[in-house]
Amino acid sequence: MKQDAIEFTSNNGQILRGNYQKPYACAEDITDPTLMIFCHGFPGAHKDSHRRLFEQLQNICALAGIHSLRFDFRGCGKSDGDSGDFTLPQACEDMMQIYGWAMSQGYTRFMLSAEGLGSLPALMTLREGVRCLAFFWPVFDPRQYAIQHFQAENYRELFEKETEERHHVQIESTAVALSLIKELYQLDLTPFMNKVNMPALIQHGALDAQVPIENIDLARLHFRNRRIELTTYQNGAHGILPESQRKHLLFHYEQFVTKYV
Repeated sequence: MKQDAIEFTSNNGQILRGNYQKPYACAEDITDPTLMIFCHGFPGAHKDSHRRLFEQLQNICALAGIHSLRFDFRGCGKSDGDSGDFTLPQACEDMMQIYGWAMSQGYTRFMLSAEGLGSLPALMTLREGVRCLAFFWPVFDPRQYAIQHFQAENYRELFEKETEERHHVQIESTAVALSLIKELYQLDLTPFMNKVNMPALIQHGALDAQVPIENIDLARLHFRNRRIELTTYQNGAHGILPESQRKHLLFHYEQFVTKYV
């Protein structure tokens, strides 16, 4: 499968890097093509994460006649910036940059695939023309995620300080901005989830210790669409890595996206 390396210049001059893939079918024969945009989680990148999940999904899109783009947010993977600079507003700016490029190329119809924390910028920049959403172990309760992963309650005193000083914390080998933890801790995703009125697929492992499966309940509660397809894996952990489970994940994804081309 031939992919084109592609670069975008962000508002502050930093470069976003990714891979753009046209379908195997001749693109010129498609009068109103759909673009699938992949949103990776943090920390992470569009390549290699979760045993090359996005590469496998992009191949399915190519077979289904769907154009696709996977890229790294600033501070992640091959894009410019450090992990300590990653924030939600910046990730949303990156998403808007991608949409702007896509529309300049003539795309008016979109699909989104997001995993983990990548679900947040996907939802926060949701726009007209998005035909469907596919989520993998999505974070729909950012406050609980911040408490669980970053001990956010321990940073309350710093949250309350009005200062321009930049604070970072080290989570394992990744530098995380205190501003990101604060954003997650304070974010109410409900207004954004209430805007979901298109079909959605959610795949999640029941034994996921990083993103508890209870996040699915928030989708049931707040999504306004009539169709939510849920696939849970009884013995599945984060990333759905076992080969047998991954095959099911890819099968369900293919069945879902081909309905909305």
